[in-house]
Amino acid sequence: MEYGPVEAPEPEPIGRGQLWNSCTSYHSSCIRLKWNKSLARDARPARSHWALLIIVLPAIMIGPVASYSEERKSNDDRVLLPLRLAVYDKYGYFDTYKRGYIDKSGRVVIEPQFRWAERFREGLAAVRILDKHQSESGEGFIDKTGNLVIKAKWDSVAYFSEGLAGVRRGKKMGYIDKTGKLISGLRFDQVRAFHEGLACVAIGGDESKDGAGAKWGFIDKSGRWVIEPKFDWAGSFSEGLAAVGIGDHCWYIDKEAKRLSLIHI
Repeated sequence: MEYGPVEAPEPEPIGRGQLWNSCTSYHSSCIRLKWNKSLARDARPARSHWALLIIVLPAIMIGPVASYSEERKSNDDRVLLPLRLAVYDKYGYFDTYKRGYIDKSGRVVIEPQFRWAERFREGLAAVRILDKHQSESGEGFIDKTGNLVIKAKWDSVAYFSEGLAGVRRGKKMGYIDKTGKLISGLRFDQVRAFHEGLACVAIGGDESKDGAGAKWGFIDKSGRWVIEPKFDWAGSFSEGLAAVGIGDHCWYIDKEAKRLSLIHI
């Protein structure tokens, strides 16, 4: 299937709640693309319509959004952006969404085929796969050629950071490397991305109350506890410091858990 050239105007911010749920949840920036019908040569049925939208996607499960400069550090220097394709049936009614990737010129590089697709980070992108019945079958990772390099066997996955990505199966979470190997088992209840060699993770908590009561600590890349889980909340390390809190008291710690300064809130 050929999509033809696409004209990309200046980015047009779209307010929360105006377009689709992913924007309302994650403050995504969205860019409208004009479809060049005269150059499209796909075999769609009569009265069907296709709409292309680039979605500059944020991190879903863990950590802050990586910058495009980080993306360019990968061996493949192409910047690929996720797109969302709205598919309508022959009667003109909405059928489903499929997601793929385009390059900066608007050329489709990876055909829309995924139920969900995240931005590339460290050369890999998280995707949710559709089976032959168009049902969701799980999440895994693709490379920039569209090959599935880590099987879609997880209930959910996060982006790669410092060579590791958070994964979830059932109610438990852990980390995998870029070969898909599980590093230290599925033994956490909440996880965040690795920063400066450590990841902020939580155990326990009331799932019905968004994890209330969980205790947060820090692990290294082998899964070993570096700072025991004793905080009510904690942030990732940046420039050697992380913010943590117990009850109404908050402070900064270093990587040896030494308390440095109180945060007044």
